[in-house]
Amino acid sequence: TEIYPLSLHDSLPILTSTDGYSSKYVMNISQAGTLGTFRLDACTASQFRGLLRIKTGGVTINTFEINNSVIDSISNYGVANVDNAGAKINDFVFKNSTFAKVEKFITSKNAANSILIESCTFNEAPFGGNYLIDFSSSSANTITQGIKLYNTIFGVGYSNNGNITVKG
Repeated sequence: TEIYPLSLHDSLPILTSTDGYSSKYVMNISQAGTLGTFRLDACTASQFRGLLRIKTGGVTINTFEINNSVIDSISNYGVANVDNAGAKINDFVFKNSTFAKVEKFITSKNAANSILIESCTFNEAPFGGNYLIDFSSSSANTITQGIKLYNTIFGVGYSNNGNITVKG
């Protein structure tokens, strides 16, 4: 496996999909490999089906990070989606960011090391009836170092036929 050190930060301050929610992602990974850090820093991202989706096995991202950003109007693949049990994001870091009208936040079919959410605001996130952090029903899908949540404000869930209750 080759290692691809990649970090997106400060180079794309405004990310917007051209088709609303239909099919676009910031990154939709379909090739095996390792990515050191996926980072959005000081960005606005809106109107995507998902920000990051890993759809094939053999992919590892060491750190997924969103910092000082506004994420708005993200559809059913959410902010981070590990959509294959053979793929993995080790650590999730969310700091000083706002998440609004996000149908799903984190969805994973594999375990992770840690999730840090610090000084963030969530409003209309996730879709009513969904979990904010969804690691499927497999007992192997654990977060070994846990979820750390500091200084964060939560509003209601995103209305799903009137349901604004977030599970968890």
